[in-house]
Amino acid sequence: MRSVRMSAARRLVAGLRVTVVGGALSYRALITFLSPPLFFVMMIASPFFQIVTFSLLGRYSGAQDPDFYVVGTAIQASAMAGIYGASQAVANERAFGTLAHLLITPAGRFWIMLGRLIPTSLNGILVAVLGVFAGWAFLGLSLTPSILLPIGVAAVCASTSCAGLGLIIGALGLRFRDMYFVTNAAHLVLLIATGAAIPLTLLPGWVQGMSQVIPMAHAIAMAQDAVAGRPYSPMQSAGAELILAAVYFGVALVVLARSERLSRRLGTLELV
Repeated sequence: MRSVRMSAARRLVAGLRVTVVGGALSYRALITFLSPPLFFVMMIASPFFQIVTFSLLGRYSGAQDPDFYVVGTAIQASAMAGIYGASQAVANERAFGTLAHLLITPAGRFWIMLGRLIPTSLNGILVAVLGVFAGWAFLGLSLTPSILLPIGVAAVCASTSCAGLGLIIGALGLRFRDMYFVTNAAHLVLLIATGAAIPLTLLPGWVQGMSQVIPMAHAIAMAQDAVAGRPYSPMQSAGAELILAAVYFGVALVVLARSERLSRRLGTLELV
């Protein structure tokens, strides 16, 4: 029994090492591919201008309190890291000819994908935090100690679930040549259908229903309710978002396995 426990512990340590080291190398390669100036524009400047644009539009429309739009678009800005970062961290393995080397390793696919999820989630959290700070500094977002925790929890949950969706898109990129149109469409859908820039009550019923099963909507609603002083259920909202993250991560593993088998069978593993 002791030897079984030691063997399981060694496998766990080996898996975590694959996650940490492999994830760090993958994220470093992603930043190198983008170049620091382009990375700054995509992850910092672009989300900032998105926050400013929709916050000012929302303020002049008068449909909601200005803080509603500032905090909503600030958290949604983390989708840039989750959608583009996570998808490219997986799909670029094929584009740059490293996919075969990755797949022949004995490392479990779970640990490999987890290593792609964590760095992009952390990146998304950073983008969301900077977005909230920018909203406070430039747009007058009211920040009190009582709402910092729910906003932080919302940023963590939203970034994680969004990165899970990005992994699915990246796994599909191992089978199909160009997934950029999918990432662009997914980013726009998350901007519209999560209640970040448009109150969900103003959207059609089917969009409101869709918002319950896509990333970010639950977390954004929690942050907006906290800022507005409305009652909210952190356990329910954060729990729903983390469940979505787990589901998306599981789907990404299934899609990765399926794409890998099809690519091997059809001889398109490294076709770009």
